[in-house]
Amino acid sequence: MTIDKFIDRAANIVGSYGNFRTTPDQVDAETVALARCALANQELDLFTRFCYQQTDNGRFINLAGNSQIPVGVWSPWGSSGKSALTRSERDTMRKWLLSFASERPRPLFFYMPAMRRWHVNTPTWDTLTIALTWVKRHEMTPKDYLKYGGLVRRGSTAQ
Repeated sequence: MTIDKFIDRAANIVGSYGNFRTTPDQVDAETVALARCALANQELDLFTRFCYQQTDNGRFINLAGNSQIPVGVWSPWGSSGKSALTRSERDTMRKWLLSFASERPRPLFFYMPAMRRWHVNTPTWDTLTIALTWVKRHEMTPKDYLKYGGLVRRGSTAQ
């Protein structure tokens, strides 16, 4: 038996990625998810900076008076497609953000089903610095990305 065949067989039987029995396709999915998470986290950071732009007297320029993200303002997770994210990346980010709904205090971005609108929690996260701390603390990870639907192929039962 040649060394190539031995390595190939060992990889197929036990997985070639360490002692955690991670198969090559899972490692590849997590690698792709890592790149997508980096982009998603960057988009969220930029969007947070956009939302927290203020006038000289402290009023938010890009938010409605009730801290609602107004109609016509794109969000990285919105369906308009104006962000740098793909449709599946936006859907994944939206599900991921909705997963924070039960957090107390309320998360930075939250959805009000009755209004069918997203809001920025400016009363709790009142400055850009504090808001960016929330964003940094809650960065999407590859596990999150895969858990909330990223890289799920059609016909797959995995969620």
